[in-house]
Amino acid sequence: MKYLLAFGGFALSLVVVGVLLFFASETLAFWVVFIFALVMLVAICLAISAPSPRHSFWIGFLIVSLGMHYLDDPQRSFMASLPRFSHPMADLIYDYYLPINPKRPGLYYYTPRGHSTVWYQEFDQRGERKGIGAMSPTDKKLGGIDVSTIPVAPEKRAFEVIIREYFALLFGILGGWLTYRSGRSRQNYEPSDQ
Repeated sequence: MKYLLAFGGFALSLVVVGVLLFFASETLAFWVVFIFALVMLVAICLAISAPSPRHSFWIGFLIVSLGMHYLDDPQRSFMASLPRFSHPMADLIYDYYLPINPKRPGLYYYTPRGHSTVWYQEFDQRGERKGIGAMSPTDKKLGGIDVSTIPVAPEKRAFEVIIREYFALLFGILGGWLTYRSGRSRQNYEPSDQ
């Protein structure tokens, strides 16, 4: 039953992240980072005050979450040569959230949420991308298309931020679970003082 509940929680978290990615914007990314910071503050309080072995969970959660968050920070200076995971992950799935259909040849326009820049992608008969670029809404290349009718797409940097925070929390939960299990097994083997 515990594993079914854990799987259900994981599936629900994927649905929530999928919806957040669909509506990715700078404002939403700010709130996701803010909530991540609040979760870390609550975890610090619980690491201090929770009885053992729950205390172990929160310490493991904090160490792994903050470590993952730091390792994926684009502005880190220490260990800067390590690759980040949210950027390639965002590149991998971002196109699935765009209002384009590579199977149909043609030119597709979209504007990232919260921006006025118009992006375009062009596909050939084989579904291969021929071109990609950006232009201002007043550019003559738009050929008189009303900018208000162009579909809105998720904002790419916000997309990466949401992925980074999600994986930091997900791996933090895994790290917390591992330290909780080891703390519980250690508690079971300690002789009682009587």
